[in-house]
Amino acid sequence: MSSSFFVRRDPPDDAAAVIAALERPGVRWADGELDELVGPWPEGVVLLWIPGASTRGVELTHGDGRMCVRILAMSAPEDYDLAFRLLEVLGGDRQIEPEEGEPVLASEVRARFGGEWMTRNMAAGAAGIGAALARGKRVTVSGPGTKVRIEPVQPFDAVAFLETMRHAQAAALDGDDATERAGEIVSDDEGDDERTPWQEIEDGELLVGEQEHQEELQALDAKLAPVARKPTGALSGAWFLLFYVVVALLVVPAILVRVVTWPVRALLRGRREQRAEDRRLRERATCRDEVVRETAHLELAPDDLDARRRRADRLHRLGHHAAAERDLAFCLDRLADDAPSRAVVLHEHSRVLRSLGCHNLADAEQREANARGAGIVVVSRTRVVFGGAAAMFLTMAGLAEPSSLGKLVTGS
Repeated sequence: MSSSFFVRRDPPDDAAAVIAALERPGVRWADGELDELVGPWPEGVVLLWIPGASTRGVELTHGDGRMCVRILAMSAPEDYDLAFRLLEVLGGDRQIEPEEGEPVLASEVRARFGGEWMTRNMAAGAAGIGAALARGKRVTVSGPGTKVRIEPVQPFDAVAFLETMRHAQAAALDGDDATERAGEIVSDDEGDDERTPWQEIEDGELLVGEQEHQEELQALDAKLAPVARKPTGALSGAWFLLFYVVVALLVVPAILVRVVTWPVRALLRGRREQRAEDRRLRERATCRDEVVRETAHLELAPDDLDARRRRADRLHRLGHHAAAERDLAFCLDRLADDAPSRAVVLHEHSRVLRSLGCHNLADAEQREANARGAGIVVVSRTRVVFGGAAAMFLTMAGLAEPSSLGKLVTGS
């Protein structure tokens, strides 16, 4: 199945330096030309892959004061190698926090996860697909270049399918026909009268009654007294003054940049919006694939709490907050009170409750998570001042949208 690894750090200021440090010839960026991946690490999902070797590629995101390197289900060994190398480069001498298990130094990630663990993880992904196929379901796997659809045949040949995925992605890049071995190459606009696995999820029990469940939670939330909030550490005094001094110094340069870039700004904005939309669609497709696979797995192992948490995360990212809340509530109900992972699940549950508009319930969950030791990321005043000033400069210069100000300041 998919697996995520986290490193607590800000996103790199020089994306090109990270790519160079990988020392992986042929690596590509799925949403643009690699030579355009320069300057600060971009927002959203960055998918890196190696044509002729990768099947799924490696996803990178950042938020909450940490970067995430995500290995997708049905990834090739070369994708695992790329992910481990990314963790080595991004982690440096820091610790890496795997989705499951204890933290490990970045320099030791490959030794810990590159052998038997990788083999088990690849087998688990293949087993999830095999379970869906055994139930007569089609499964479509998205790659960095195209999708490959697997018909419900038995047995599922995972090794041959990986080779099919490799050929399909490389061929999509070259514009040629891919070799079909264990699956059928499909395109986004191909007509299909049959329901896709995701459409079956939409029509199934998982997403039934979301609106009613949300209303029940909101009614319960309204009965609770608001939790007293601690001061947020907002800017004050000299820091507040410094922020406006820095912004004032940047006004004239920002206006000059805005004037100079006026002829090409519309083109740049269009390209930026198109890439953002491409990343959004790619992430939605990936999340849907993961929900399909996790659902098939949970039908066979309903008490696999890690799989249920992964499905809740994907559902949350897809906007199905009520379904995600039900999964996380199930996990909390099954977890022992002294379980080490309970604090993290409470934090995840709090985020989903907040998305549902249940702020009192969310605050109560977050308070308990904090009491159990869930990490809280504190943004320094220096970062707020200079990060906020830089964000204001980019906005005044027309190089960034106002909606991105908060992310530029905090790096989330």
